[in-house]
Amino acid sequence: MNARALRKGLALLGVLLVALASACAVEVAEPGQDETLGTTEEAVTAGISRGEIIALGASGVGYSYWWGHGRWDPAGKSAPGKCSGSCGACSHSALPKGGPEYGADCSGFVAQAWQVPGEGSPKVDRHPYSTYNFRYEKTHWYPIKKSDLKAGDALVYNSGGKGHIVLFESWTGGGKAMAYECAGCKVGCIHKPRGFGSSYIAIRRKGLESETESHAPKGQLEKASCDGGVKGWAFDADAGKAAVDVVLTFDGPISSSKVKKLTVKADEDRADLTKQLGSPKHGFSAQLPETLKDGKKHTVYAYAVDDQGKQPKLLTGAPRSVTCGPTPATKGDDPPHACGHSECQTGNALTKDCSPCADQVCLIRPQCCDTKNGKWDAACVDLAGETVGACRGVCAGGPSSCAHSECEAGSSLSATCSECAAHVCKRDPFCCSSGKWDFICAKEAKEDPWCSCGTP
Repeated sequence: MNARALRKGLALLGVLLVALASACAVEVAEPGQDETLGTTEEAVTAGISRGEIIALGASGVGYSYWWGHGRWDPAGKSAPGKCSGSCGACSHSALPKGGPEYGADCSGFVAQAWQVPGEGSPKVDRHPYSTYNFRYEKTHWYPIKKSDLKAGDALVYNSGGKGHIVLFESWTGGGKAMAYECAGCKVGCIHKPRGFGSSYIAIRRKGLESETESHAPKGQLEKASCDGGVKGWAFDADAGKAAVDVVLTFDGPISSSKVKKLTVKADEDRADLTKQLGSPKHGFSAQLPETLKDGKKHTVYAYAVDDQGKQPKLLTGAPRSVTCGPTPATKGDDPPHACGHSECQTGNALTKDCSPCADQVCLIRPQCCDTKNGKWDAACVDLAGETVGACRGVCAGGPSSCAHSECEAGSSLSATCSECAAHVCKRDPFCCSSGKWDFICAKEAKEDPWCSCGTP
């Protein structure tokens, strides 16, 4: 079975399971009838701040309700998705047609905002828990008094085969609270005040950072490309509205004495940051140094400088890989894909040099390439699907800056939007220069070992 057919099968299975395990206001299995994640997974909850939870929740507002799913693009809402009908018999589709399919239901939304059971890009579809899990289990969360609710906590109910969960922000008076939620097919994912009956209980995520830790600088390295350079944002609550410095290092972390470093000010006007941070001037950008445009792969790190003089904080999304400039002369054609198996499948540990994606994954998780003691496990597969950089477009459905899937016909793509596009356009420049990525380009992508179009 190819990967695309497998994903469709899993999606159908997910719908059937959700019908048994309550996404939002649907029937659930009785306690003990099903084996849930909470009974088997190790409860190791990564740290996160309340501000980061609220920021993730806010980035999902405006997307459609997608029953049994959880996926959206924090960088923009150009593809909000479309829900029709009445759930759980509702249907969902990509909007605009042909674009990525984004949306979430109530439990998928909170799981992404809370980053449980583990960290991952909201652009990758996840729905690990139902409202039953959130209400009756304590794997990555625990119940609290409603009077103790703080921003980033949640309110959940599950009773009589129905359930719902919201992300709490603040009390507004009159027994109402401002909340983030994916409220239903006709409503979508919203941010509004609403009341909560006695059937709701309050729960809090484990692993919340202390107030001191949450005041550490934060931000995101959003992009590293040949044409657009480096872009992102950084903010330090201790500095208030004042801009902080961002240190960019290339081909190594800031602790290395041999890396190239570039310091920029995070003071660019970004209207999209106002709601999240309280002020807009926290964006940064920089062009890649010309010395890096040599046709070789380089790694970009980004750190926010702490206003209190503490250790600089590595930004979310860093490091990223980029390859720019003329390709070094080689004999013959591109080297074949030399990995023992697809980066999108579990198996034996891979070697760093078998593909750029494997190299990037193993930079983040070395055990994925430990051929003696490690293995390419589910965490390695997740990184291959979620890590933007050398892995862009490698796993079908993973993050890519391409305007559409390389496996489908459409407008022409940039050779820098993914490894797949780069290899197709090197062989067939028409695909990246004519204004059209036609069926021949799509066919070439399906046949190219650097692409992943559903064929394992």
